[in-house]
Amino acid sequence: MNYTNSSVSWNETNSGETYDYKASVPRLRVMGKFNFHFTKSDNFDAYAAFGAGYGSFKLVTETNDPNYIFTEISNPIPVSIRFAVGARYFFNDNLGLNLEFGVFGGALINGGISYKI
Repeated sequence: MNYTNSSVSWNETNSGETYDYKASVPRLRVMGKFNFHFTKSDNFDAYAAFGAGYGSFKLVTETNDPNYIFTEISNPIPVSIRFAVGARYFFNDNLGLNLEFGVFGGALINGGISYKI
């Protein structure tokens, strides 16, 4: 599951009046993820991953410009997918680091600490 919100704001002066604008794109994704482990040893584990599930986004604008007309944009089909490759390296029996590169449905690069029981 991940949630992101990207936004930009600016102002413009038109006919002596200054107007403020803000546009944001909130996204929510909830996916099940399946890993295929193609290399595994005591310390190294490489995998390919596929995820699919719910995904939503919409473009939201805010302004004090009375003449600004905007139609909200959102995804018509709330589906999200993800393809990734990654690896985990364990320093000992339980603790390691992971790194994953993916497209669609999330961050381009993920990394963190892995713990196994």
